[in-house]
Amino acid sequence: MIKKIDLHTHSTASDGTFTPSEVAHKAHKTGLSAVALTDHDTINGLAEFKRACGEYGIEGISGVEISAKYEKEMHIVGLFIDENDTELAEKLDELKNAREVRNKKVLELVNRQGMEISVDDILSQKDGATLLNTGRAHIAHAMVKKGYVASVDEAFKKYLGKGMSCYVPRKTYSPKESIEMIK
Repeated sequence: MIKKIDLHTHSTASDGTFTPSEVAHKAHKTGLSAVALTDHDTINGLAEFKRACGEYGIEGISGVEISAKYEKEMHIVGLFIDENDTELAEKLDELKNAREVRNKKVLELVNRQGMEISVDDILSQKDGATLLNTGRAHIAHAMVKKGYVASVDEAFKKYLGKGMSCYVPRKTYSPKESIEMIK
């Protein structure tokens, strides 16, 4: 018997479309025997996810995807992590809190360019959205919706991309620090 698994999924705890419970439900409906929740820089959805996986009789794997930087940005996926590790949770909270600060700075820069984008314009795009689990893509979508740019791609090329007027670098850890956190 062939078993299907997915070791890289995201929920609304970071940039996903579905809640952690819904990720488990979708995995069950798809016929997966195991699925890992690997949200960006957070483990906040794991308890709900694992509970739902248990209800559906599939293996729920605790994971995380940590943003790291070495010359360029990279994402390091950790599987079978200890979601009860307080040191890991604290380090991930630093990244999450830095995301909120970054989003506020980007919004300030966008507004200085004459584009009226509010926090509500960002948060209205997904259920459970906060400045902790949204990012530049949500800001770009708001810019498109309000007619300031024709596409998300244009928003990044003109304003939000690295080196552009509204770009703010994100806090990252080194690959070594990220791997140590996972271990």
